[in-house]
Amino acid sequence: TIFLSSKEHDQIAAVVSHIPQIMAVTMMNYAAKLNHDNPAYLKLGAGGFRDMTRIASSPFTIWKEILQTNYQNISFGLEQLIQELQKMKDLLSEPKMEQLFDEAAKNRLSIPKDSRGFLRPNFDIFVVVEDKAGVIAEIANILSAENINIKDIEVVKVREGNAGTMRLSLETERDRENAILLLNKNGFETQIKY
Repeated sequence: TIFLSSKEHDQIAAVVSHIPQIMAVTMMNYAAKLNHDNPAYLKLGAGGFRDMTRIASSPFTIWKEILQTNYQNISFGLEQLIQELQKMKDLLSEPKMEQLFDEAAKNRLSIPKDSRGFLRPNFDIFVVVEDKAGVIAEIANILSAENINIKDIEVVKVREGNAGTMRLSLETERDRENAILLLNKNGFETQIKY
């Protein structure tokens, strides 16, 4: 548990929640604008682009009040980020760029894997699933029959006609352990990532 003052909360939320939302919306709209002249932009937008813009589909009704009430912190954070992006632009062909990539990879390891940010942590399992109708319902039925509630679900990887991977977030470590046993017993391959 982390205890924060409301001022600290708003400053941190601006950087790790609100600005990423603005970045996702901006990146998505920028690519869509370029896509008007060349439809290849969105057709080829996969992997990192999908990951980075996933939250761009969040409805504005959720964000309207947040953007108004935390305007100062978001605005200040965006100014700082623009300066950081300018530095990156200036270093694009410089040897220091490798160091910045290495630092980012190292710093990213500091984010707890079971953290939901400002929400309570969830306990994730990754399930390998066939690309077939009803597979999500089948998994949900197996778990709900044992009173295991799925808090969040995401299709992580999918290749049409092949197996894909789903991430299931559960409320407790015990739920995760029981879900793994149940799913394995029913023929599903599961993994936990630490």
